[in-house]
Amino acid sequence: MAICSKGTTLQIWDVSLQDKPSLFWQAKNVREDDLCLARPIWDTDAAFIDGGKSILTSTAYGEVRQYDFRSGQRKVAADVQVLDKYEKGSQLKMLTHIEASLVNPNYVYVVSLEGHPMMLDRRVNFRVARKMHGAKGTIRDMKVVSMTSEDNLNGEGADFLF
Repeated sequence: MAICSKGTTLQIWDVSLQDKPSLFWQAKNVREDDLCLARPIWDTDAAFIDGGKSILTSTAYGEVRQYDFRSGQRKVAADVQVLDKYEKGSQLKMLTHIEASLVNPNYVYVVSLEGHPMMLDRRVNFRVARKMHGAKGTIRDMKVVSMTSEDNLNGEGADFLF
């Protein structure tokens, strides 16, 4: 079970023993900013990729982080600012959900707080490959379903379904 929250780095717990769950892995703190100040932690969602060998987290600050278990280290393997905090005069760009593609392992789907789903390409440092317009509002949950050779992004919000 992966746990991420505000002020706490990513933790993975072994819950196979229901009587006594144990901490399996915990990420190190992220690197300091350019002014040598501690960067705030607020992970909003996590998704396992590469058959459970890596994990991605989305943050409330518009970042995507990748942790790789194969390296044996707890530090961040990739830390990318996907969205600027203030883009085109809008509010803070929080990434609320992250899901891996079921068809193409190089693609990842994220959703911003304003309800804009985006597809990121892992091969080019999580660059936004496609923005999906039309959905507007708060997306409460998102799942990727593959019934054919394409990914279908299913979401649910407080006032709509897409």
